[in-house]
Amino acid sequence: MSSRASTGVERKIEHALFLLSVWIKGLAGLLETIGGFLLIFIPHTRLNALVVFLTAPELTEDPTDLIATFSSASFTNFPQTQNYSPAAT
Repeated sequence: MSSRASTGVERKIEHALFLLSVWIKGLAGLLETIGGFLLIFIPHTRLNALVVFLTAPELTEDPTDLIATFSSASFTNFPQTQNYSPAAT
């Protein structure tokens, strides 16, 4: 009988961890959606200032930092004149 009891406890723990992972995944999706909307409505100059603010200290410390140089280079290739707002389509 003790093996059944421990199996029941294990299943409850497993189910709780599953629910936690579903909530975390939902929260991550919500944050991605909010980030996407921010990219639509924030002007390019502000986004550029944010990227510089986030990467400048790391690039000052290590100019060959892979993530910081990739982020900075990726944003410079981001089109500046294209309008991404839904009203423009």
